[in-house]
Amino acid sequence: MGIKEMFSLARVPSILMLGAIYVTYVLIGGVVFWELEGDLGQKDISRLLLKKKRVLMTYTCLNQEGLEEVAQIVQEASKVGLSLKGNYTTDGFWKFTSSAVFAATVVTTIG
Repeated sequence: MGIKEMFSLARVPSILMLGAIYVTYVLIGGVVFWELEGDLGQKDISRLLLKKKRVLMTYTCLNQEGLEEVAQIVQEASKVGLSLKGNYTTDGFWKFTSSAVFAATVVTTIG
């Protein structure tokens, strides 16, 4: 099959139809996930803002700036696998299982 046959005008409508179906599928999927997950995100935000307010009221020596600094430390510790609950470290994110899943995701997305 030559280039001319591959890109003949007879195939253009079917290619455009497949493209339109794909775009429609993606848009419908986006709406479905937005409807299913959107409220959960808002509830989580409201719950966390309430917890933040309680922490600032309970620990009066801690202001907004101090809380942000503590949050930064906790976030950095979590990224490298350090647990602040006790005197030990975890395996972190890049264990073999999560690395294999990431590799599979890269292959299926890019490959």
